Amino acid sequence: MQVRFNVLWMTNKKEFLFMPLKLTENRAMKFVLNVLQIAAIYTMQIQPGIHGNQVIPEIADLHFKTSTDLSCMRSMVADGWPIESWITCVAQCKCGNTHNCRHVVFNAQTMTCTPVSPAKSGAGGVTLKSAEVLYSQQVPIPACNTSAGYVLHQKCGAYVCVFLSSTDASYTTAKSECSKRHGRPFVANTAERFALIGDLTTSVSENLWIGLVRVNDRFRWEMGEQLSAEQDGYLWLAKQPNNYYGIDDCVYTQLSSSVVGLNDVPCTWLRRFACEQTLF
Repeated sequence: MQVRFNVLWMTNKKEFLFMPLKLTENRAMKFVLNVLQIAAIYTMQIQPGIHGNQVIPEIADLHFKTSTDLSCMRSMVADGWPIESWITCVAQCKCGNTHNCRHVVFNAQTMTCTPVSPAKSGAGGVTLKSAEVLYSQQVPIPACNTSAGYVLHQKCGAYVCVFLSSTDASYTTAKSECSKRHGRPFVANTAERFALIGDLTTSVSENLWIGLVRVNDRFRWEMGEQLSAEQDGYLWLAKQPNNYYGIDDCVYTQLSSSVVGLNDVPCTWLRRFACEQTLF
């Protein structure tokens, strides 16, 4: 089945072109999605007053802004490709890899688009050239319950209300304390959230319990989601997890040789902890 389109398109010179198209049903759907995404991105850029919480849910993941935080581009998600503009760079990246496309580098000189990530990689980091601009996806900004000790933290477009303990506790006690504050142990289930908790670990120079536990020999985040193979590849410190004591069912962040990673240890150990707000 073929779908016919009559497209009225405005060029960079503000000229309108009329383009009759004939596409298969599958390609037609992709084309429409691409156009809608470009329109959504462009609308949000020309209305900078739009707050993350006011963005229509269906297009919330298309809210990208320029960024100067080079730690958000520690690795390449995929090879770059030729593109017409940064707007189509974002749109095509989201169409091809919706969940893993949260940061793109657009080179205005070579007109190329490269998706990047704050997740560490054995291939090393990505450098930003003079003609390149980094764009990062923005998530809705939550309102933090400051009376419960929560403070808003941001990293690579991720905004989270975090409470950092000032005393040590077992994981069970830490989880209970988070619950009392209408929260849970911090869940670092994206590269952006992991980069955020990494910065906090470095800033306080303390190991921090987070919401990752071993259940039936598999690690799961506190909300029940299983640790993915991708996360397993960049979260851990070298030679971890090793279940050294045979009961290493809980996890904390650890700063080792200027690198923050995860370590599995017994849940009875006493450590500082980080809570994230879930209700307010």
